[in-house]
This record gives sequence, C-alpha cells and structure tokens, in this order.
Amino acid sequence: MQFLEKVTEKLLEALRDSHEVVVVDMADGRPIAALGLRTQLLPASVVNPADPFYNSWAQAVATLVGKHLCGPYISGTKLYKDPIPLCSFPDIDTSSCEYSCAPIMVLGLGSSEAYLGPCHGKESPQCSQYVNETERCVMVKSVGCPTSGTQAYNVAYSMLDLSNRSYTVNYVELYYNDKRLLKVDLGTPFQKSSDQIGYIYLQIDFPFDAFG
Repeated sequence: MQFLEKVTEKLLEALRDSHEVVVVDMADGRPIAALGLRTQLLPASVVNPADPFYNSWAQAVATLVGKHLCGPYISGTKLYKDPIPLCSFPDIDTSSCEYSCAPIMVLGLGSSEAYLGPCHGKESPQCSQYVNETERCVMVKSVGCPTSGTQAYNVAYSMLDLSNRSYTVNYVELYYNDKRLLKVDLGTPFQKSSDQIGYIYLQIDFPFDAFG
C-alpha cells in the first residue's frame, strides 16, 4: 500500500488550499485516481464569538464521533483502519458502536447511488438493509486527528476500489443507518476509468478558537 502513502501526501498538501482535490498518479504500474474532500462542522461564520469552542472541545468531539459513529457491533472485532491514517490513533473496538450500520459512504453516480458499508460489517445482516453492495467498503482514516495548517481536529473515512469498473461520482454523502449526516456536491465530477484504482477520502473538521 505504498502508493496510498504517496497519494495521501499529495492530497493532504493540496487540501491545505482547497476543500476538493483530485490526484491522478501511478501505483505499481496501474494508474490511480484519488479524490480528497474536506468539510467542517460549525463553520466560523455561525459560531458565536462570545461563546468560543476551544481545542479540548474539538478534540473530544472528533474523538467521540469516531468511536461511536459506527456499527454493527461484532464481538472481538475492531474497525478497519485505512492503511495510511492521518495520525496515530488507538484501535476502536466495535463494542462502543451505537448504530446498526455506520459509517456508510454514499456515492452519487448520476442515475444511481452506491451505498458502501463499513468494512468490518459490510456483510452483516444489520447492514444489509442499508447498503447495496459489499465489494467496496468504508475504512476509518482518522479519529481525533489534528488538521494540518488549521485550528481543528477531524475524523475521516475512506474507500479503496481495486476493481475494473468505471464510473463518475457527482456527490459524496455520509450516513448512519438510513440517516444522512452530510452531503458534499463535487465542483467537478470525479471520474474513475476501468484501468484505474479508485480512492476517496472524506474529512470532517471540528474547528476551535485558537485565541480564546
């Protein structure tokens, strides 16, 4: 998975100046198309400056989201980590999970949607009513990680597609069970051709007041 390290570095560098980045590179003689997305909860424009959040709050919330926004619970099973996480974080046992199926990444493919369940439980009966395929699945890329270049902590989720399918993604959503948490409409549709490896990661920042 060395190619993921290389691609993640390029995505992270580009995401410092943008919230939507596509990187096309080579991986073991095969092209890879990677999409990096960054969004945030509680943008500065809606936070009351008289009641600022501090870094301990942002770190705690980002960590709690990562530990509890998951499911199904499977005894002795931990969440699947992305091979190249955004920072070092402890393994997460599914005993802390609070939902039947989460996180679910939804890819808007024009006339259809792909609902991808968490890798640890993609074939679980608890997920079957919410996901419509099990080949691709969702890994955890960060939990309570500091966001480089800004005052925030984050959680992030990723999807790796090694298949020979081709498709165009117009938006990416995040769900738990049948509840939509967020939707990111792409400024430019993301295209994966049949000869490419596909990789998508979605990062959610929890900003805080660095000067309070």
